[in-house]
Amino acid sequence: MVLSSFAAIHIAVACAAIGTMITTAETIRLWVAGAFGHEGLWSWRLIKEGYSPSTAALLAPIMSESAVLIILMARFLCSVSIIVLYVFRSSAIGPLFSLVLIHIFMRLRSKWGGEGGDQMITLVVISGLVADTWRDESAIVNAAALFIGAQITLSYVASGTAKLFGPLWRSGHALQKIMTQYTYGHHWLSQRLIRFPILGRILCYSVILFEASFFLFIVLPMPIALIYPIGGIVFHGAISFFMRLNLFFIVFVGTYPCLFFTREVFRSWLRL
Repeated sequence: MVLSSFAAIHIAVACAAIGTMITTAETIRLWVAGAFGHEGLWSWRLIKEGYSPSTAALLAPIMSESAVLIILMARFLCSVSIIVLYVFRSSAIGPLFSLVLIHIFMRLRSKWGGEGGDQMITLVVISGLVADTWRDESAIVNAAALFIGAQITLSYVASGTAKLFGPLWRSGHALQKIMTQYTYGHHWLSQRLIRFPILGRILCYSVILFEASFFLFIVLPMPIALIYPIGGIVFHGAISFFMRLNLFFIVFVGTYPCLFFTREVFRSWLRL
């Protein structure tokens, strides 16, 4: 049984809120370590170089180290509020709108170091805001759920297609190179990929095939179509374990109810 568009969106937004809480806690830890201080990686002294002098002067009061901490605490509280309000089946327009503004602020304040999970969170939160604002308009709520489902499908297909044109992915060496990196690598897996090159080729081709063909989830019959969401759970679980990118698993898998809703809508349109 497929969930309603409203329930699917709430699950996606709740997962995005949990992901935001985790990301915020990690960012606060970096703040404590001095990452946003005068000599830190995200020092306003460095970030402001990306703006014109007049814009930097205008933004300076809200971009200070202390202001960032206040914003991070507000982001955490907004995320908690969303989950609590959803538990009591109440509207979360206020914290959702605040979270959108905070995401915009953090993109202005931290111009590097983001990831695809952050972008997906922003899209999901905006969709949740639209759905909660017009919760009595079924067409708008359905459109918001379809947007999330279409976005997650597009992100997979675009990523797989890009890999298809990447020489390292086609040669089967991409994962080996990634796993040898200090930040997102994994020593044990990198050694296995170096020792068994065929394993690297199989994994690279599998990722390309899975992502580039993800749109088939919409047209394939059940239970064959379940290969894709199950494959997605395995795929993001592996990324979480080997690359420590936990946000991807929570946020992307959290959108799957919207993906199932999108599948049913498109199949009804196509009379499948």
